[in-house]
Amino acid sequence: SEHEKWMREFYRKTGETHARYTARPFKGNAVMFLSTDVHWRFHPSSDPRNDWSKYISGKITIGDVPGNHESVVVEPHVQILARKLKDRLAAAIR
Repeated sequence: SEHEKWMREFYRKTGETHARYTARPFKGNAVMFLSTDVHWRFHPSSDPRNDWSKYISGKITIGDVPGNHESVVVEPHVQILARKLKDRLAAAIR
């Protein structure tokens, strides 16, 4: 299906990006947008904030987005993610 082709391309590009990326320290607060259907919510030791706190010196706030890891970037969930991102960015520049 068209969706499956899109997802394969998305994962290919994401993998290429991860291979080239090196995380660096960030001095400030950050927001992590996370899907609501994730395993770490039931296993706090795998909370992604644990890993990112090595790089982010400030507070890490979670922004919930409905869906799972894959579905947050497709309709209808991507609209909610976009709205929440827009709201956070607007609040940050005030």
